[in-house]
Amino acid sequence: TSLAVCDPQLPALTRAHRVLRWDLPGHGSTPSASTPSALLPSDGSATVAHLAAAVLRLADAQGWDTFAYAGISLGGAVG
Repeated sequence: TSLAVCDPQLPALTRAHRVLRWDLPGHGSTPSASTPSALLPSDGSATVAHLAAAVLRLADAQGWDTFAYAGISLGGAVG
């Protein structure tokens, strides 16, 4: 799922929240796991736990100690 899925809701969300969106690897502009710059293992062993760890790294990079999470389909499973 690409971050574009949230485009219709973005104006309403940003009125009251800081919003950080992310693409699943290989979707949108995010490299797939098979590219050298990927955030996941390139040997096909990537799991939902790997994706969840990547989300936590994104939150850490923002300096967020706590945050709310929303997702659909696989993105929901990551949350």
